[in-house]
Amino acid sequence: MRIVVALALVLIASGAPLSQEVCLLFDGDDYIDVQTSPSLMLLPPFSWEAWACPSSLAYGRNPRVLEKGLGFFIYYNNEGGEDLTRVGLFLGSSWTQVEVVGALSEGVWTHIAAVYAGSVLRMYIDGDLAAETVASAEYSSSGSPLKIGGHSADYDYWIGQLDEIRVWSIERSQADIQENMWVQVPTDTPGLAAYWRFEEGNGQIVHDSSGNGNDAYLGAGPEDDPSDPTWVGVGVAAQHSTMSQIKSLY
Repeated sequence: MRIVVALALVLIASGAPLSQEVCLLFDGDDYIDVQTSPSLMLLPPFSWEAWACPSSLAYGRNPRVLEKGLGFFIYYNNEGGEDLTRVGLFLGSSWTQVEVVGALSEGVWTHIAAVYAGSVLRMYIDGDLAAETVASAEYSSSGSPLKIGGHSADYDYWIGQLDEIRVWSIERSQADIQENMWVQVPTDTPGLAAYWRFEEGNGQIVHDSSGNGNDAYLGAGPEDDPSDPTWVGVGVAAQHSTMSQIKSLY
């Protein structure tokens, strides 16, 4: 496994800042499989959050940021030059999704939040509501692994960096998302089902900081292999390292 050492700027903000000096780089065939657990057998309402920094948006299919079986996923699509960031949900026997044009840029960190309230599907980009749609058919929780950076069928891999992945068993409001997107979330936060900070910097395990034990191996297992994401510096905290930059988002 390659380890790239770099200095990170520490974010100065109220609460515990995003202080990690590293994140994970996915090069187009890498992934993390998080095995299912009681805390990840989610029923509505639920919410997902991730910081994403694509290295390339040229791939035309559907590179995944996060996916839970084929039931719920965050992905990007550029077939035909569409430049779409999407959140998809499988309800009953059909797909429901919301999409935003031009939300991601190569080399730029973007915060994506997906919220399913049981009747409405919403996507927030950098803390702002970007798209929503009515989605009220029956949703069944998937027992499949939660996949970070890839598709459950072993294709549509993410190309770029990912950081600060959070899964919630509650509906997160816009105010909730804005309040926490730039700070670490305490382990005992109500509704926090899983939380990967990606601050280990080495090794084969990413640790779940929610207290629910959803630790996972990089790639295929405990040994190094070609499907391992790479530890790199720096994480999302370095991109917006001053309060003036943070305030400009709102």
